[in-house]
Amino acid sequence: MADKQTRSYLTLLLATAFLLALQWAYPKLLFMQQHFKNSNFLSYYFEGEDSSAFLTAKLDSSLFDQLDTLPDSTELLADTVNSDSLPPLAIIDVAWFANDTVPIPDTANLAELRKFFTALNELPAKRKKVRVSYWGDSMIEGDLITQTLRRKLQQMYGGSGVGFVPFVSISAGFRRTVLHSYGGPWEYYSLVKNAKRKVAPFGLSGEYMMQGRDSVNSKVWSTYSVPKGKKSWNQVKLFYGKGDTKAIAEIRINNGTWQKVKLKDTLAVNTLVYSDSSIRKFEVRFDSARNTVLYGVSLESKEGLQLDNLNLRGNSGMAQTRISKEVMRGFNATIHPDLIVLQFGMNVINASTLRYDWFERALTGAVRHYQRCYPEASILIIGVADKGFKKGDVMVSDPSVYRVLKVQYKVAIKTGVAFWSLHGAMGGEGSMVSWADAEKPLANKDYTHLNFRGAETVGIMLYDFLMKEKEKYD
Repeated sequence: MADKQTRSYLTLLLATAFLLALQWAYPKLLFMQQHFKNSNFLSYYFEGEDSSAFLTAKLDSSLFDQLDTLPDSTELLADTVNSDSLPPLAIIDVAWFANDTVPIPDTANLAELRKFFTALNELPAKRKKVRVSYWGDSMIEGDLITQTLRRKLQQMYGGSGVGFVPFVSISAGFRRTVLHSYGGPWEYYSLVKNAKRKVAPFGLSGEYMMQGRDSVNSKVWSTYSVPKGKKSWNQVKLFYGKGDTKAIAEIRINNGTWQKVKLKDTLAVNTLVYSDSSIRKFEVRFDSARNTVLYGVSLESKEGLQLDNLNLRGNSGMAQTRISKEVMRGFNATIHPDLIVLQFGMNVINASTLRYDWFERALTGAVRHYQRCYPEASILIIGVADKGFKKGDVMVSDPSVYRVLKVQYKVAIKTGVAFWSLHGAMGGEGSMVSWADAEKPLANKDYTHLNFRGAETVGIMLYDFLMKEKEKYD
């Protein structure tokens, strides 16, 4: 009997040690990040505000690393208010925003979408392409939400392909809209992972890659294929930055002959364009590129609707200003968005945080940055989704969801961009708990992230919202 008890205790101890080891190893192992999503299982055993403080201790450190690289508040406000290229920030109702009980409207400034709607109406007579560039955090990881919105828009306006995809992506293992694999001694940098790098050539998605500097005669490679049943592409654009004068790219399309190309690094963003009547597989290898900045490819058609999923796990949206104007405008020469969607906020939610003025300043700066870099595009802020929070033995809405949502609405009002509340579309307070606990769940049991079914639902909601507003515009 004693031996059985000893074995039971030992098994429990080993299982606990294994789970703790997984929590420690997850952020350090790229393989695990590729194939699994992190969920802090300890959250279910802590209650109230102490739970929130425990769970967000590491997250807050990452957020403040992102904040550390931004201009100080005086410089940031001066830049956003007194810019020569932008109108001044709108005057807001200070008393209304100071009231913590007023309901937040589900939409705002929808006339800002007119540039996007005009572009859609010009297809195909006056223009061949319309593009949506959708930036976000892990809520859209793996092409969630965006794959549905893209499919619906392409069914309506034509086009194929999935837009921009980086050479290295931790969501490649579970993304359904493109088969993506990569290998070799890649070095990977991002706004989140390398938040303390004040000067770095971050690309469109907030990332860039390089060939490992310690590698000798070891190429890095990335391969993209069309999933079964999906339309092929007929154009691939490859993006890279400055670097080695001897850098070589080797390209192969549809298992054909390898083509060698010397990379000319004259610009912050350089582009190679490949066209074929039907591209179902695109392979690229890089050699002698240990100091060359490498970004990714855009898999698309020559006409119709294109939509980029530009997700970055852990991104608060505050550090978007660190994607330089030079790089933004370099991509804009080839990837020219008519609608910019910004879906951030989930990574700053913390039940114990009562003030978000720091987030307001940073988000305002980020929106103004996009307005300067893409003056011809409509901009839409997606208000944060609901999020569950354990209070005692019951899951409820995290109280800071309201605070973050209000900041996003306020920034939209100040900067004049459009606003659509995902929180409101889901059903408001308590909706994430309802979605996760439904008979056919629409969200995961972390009460934070949508599952595939829920993401499909939100994608349809967003499409219906845009088309309804377009009908009013027309």
